[in-house]
Amino acid sequence: MKAILNTKGNFLLLDPSSGQEVPYHRPAVVEVTNFFQARLGIGQLEVIHANLPDIADDKELAACIKEHGVDEGVETYLLTLAALTATPDEDEASFMPETLPPAKAKTDGDPV
Repeated sequence: MKAILNTKGNFLLLDPSSGQEVPYHRPAVVEVTNFFQARLGIGQLEVIHANLPDIADDKELAACIKEHGVDEGVETYLLTLAALTATPDEDEASFMPETLPPAKAKTDGDPV
């Protein structure tokens, strides 16, 4: 499971088995390992958002944060992920009306 995690202090956390890190200055997308679970348990980390899809990537989150700041960058990144992982049915349903309006008849006298 991937999640966006943030340290609760001015320190970096580096998982020695996976090489993933949560820097001190911004949240990060990581695969939640036993190392990070232990750090969550002792209060060194906080979960910003859990259950991210497999396509979630820390480089993209970092770019959003650089462009928009931390809070807005995380929100922008989550909205982007939601758009990328939406199924076609969900996507169409949000943009298509439930029923189509009736067709307008031509009024210029030409046969249809």
